[in-house]
Amino acid sequence: MTAATCIANLKILTDVIDKTARVAAEGWIDSTLKDSKENFCPEDTGSLKQSGRKEIVEDNSMRFTIKILYGGTHETPPHVGYHSLAGGDGKKIFTNYAIYVHEVPHKHDHGSWKYLSIPFNNASSKLIQDIAGKVKP
Repeated sequence: MTAATCIANLKILTDVIDKTARVAAEGWIDSTLKDSKENFCPEDTGSLKQSGRKEIVEDNSMRFTIKILYGGTHETPPHVGYHSLAGGDGKKIFTNYAIYVHEVPHKHDHGSWKYLSIPFNNASSKLIQDIAGKVKP
């Protein structure tokens, strides 16, 4: 086997590992977001829960970055902790409350403060296992 063949094979292998790791990471994010919404996100009006989503921030050959966001809308700049409400005049009003619900200790009828941190921390070791399990030769 020539050096050129080895390099070509290594490039193919690293591309496969990269794509597999990205799929595993995105699956983990989906699972963590679902757990956050279903089991931890406080629900009064349901607006906060409905605003939870993932956003792929970077997807290039060097980085793959995904964020979990609560608040804001898909059309607004990604301000973590903002939620859009329609005012009486139909214009959007941005209320910064998601961050307070997450960070300020408070007893909720359903869910809890740290509605993202808890499921994220609970599942963090699973991310490494998922990626390692999927990229094994």
